Amino acid sequence: MACQYGRKRNEVARAGGWTDMRKTSTIPSGHLSASRLARLAGLLSLVSLTAGISSEFGVVATLTSDPAAAAQNIMDAEALYRLGFIGNFVDYVCYAAATLLLYVLLKAQTPILALFGLAASLLATAVVASLAVQYLAPFIVAKAGTNTDAFDAAELQALSAVLLGVRGAGANVAMVFFGFHLLFVGLAIMRSRLAPWALGALSSLGGACFIANSVVAFASPSTASHLIPYSLAPGILGQALLALWLLAIGVPNRVAP
Repeated sequence: MACQYGRKRNEVARAGGWTDMRKTSTIPSGHLSASRLARLAGLLSLVSLTAGISSEFGVVATLTSDPAAAAQNIMDAEALYRLGFIGNFVDYVCYAAATLLLYVLLKAQTPILALFGLAASLLATAVVASLAVQYLAPFIVAKAGTNTDAFDAAELQALSAVLLGVRGAGANVAMVFFGFHLLFVGLAIMRSRLAPWALGALSSLGGACFIANSVVAFASPSTASHLIPYSLAPGILGQALLALWLLAIGVPNRVAP
């Protein structure tokens, strides 16, 4: 009798009469709950955001605001600049980890959007990580200058400025991928129950602003310089609010597809 009931139950479930609740959970049994993963993703996102803003706006933007004097400013504040370099890598690692956790949380409800968001974020992280050598360009060039008389001080500073400019251009490329990441994640949140719809909408808006900022930077750098920080504000705000929500509220342990 029990076997017959079990077979009947399976037949009805396959026909759509019942829902197998094991399939509605984004996290396999025996692993961390969805809520705990969401809180961890929120924490990593906040660490990433804090480290990234501190490094880029608190260190890099301050020391390189005058391109002609950027190399000398960096050499005069070497410890601070190297600390910014460490902050950048904390940003990259935490962001990549948070992205993977968001993918795990979203893939059951919106698999395509979650996958696109993951791919875009990892591409962006790969681009900015590959630019690390340009970040250290002033120190590399200065060391080379002490070993050769081929360049004078002005030429070495100009070379450092060029390499830093290459990093800036690469950062704009990465910003396009970061923008698509926010766009896809925002759309996924709007279609799922991971977080409030408004947070998803703000994330998507922020992603669109990131993409637009990079496009303008490629087309007219002088115009883009006047748009910052306004063009970046929606994306930063969207990331911060989503991270705070995930950290403070979490998500249901079972989120229906």
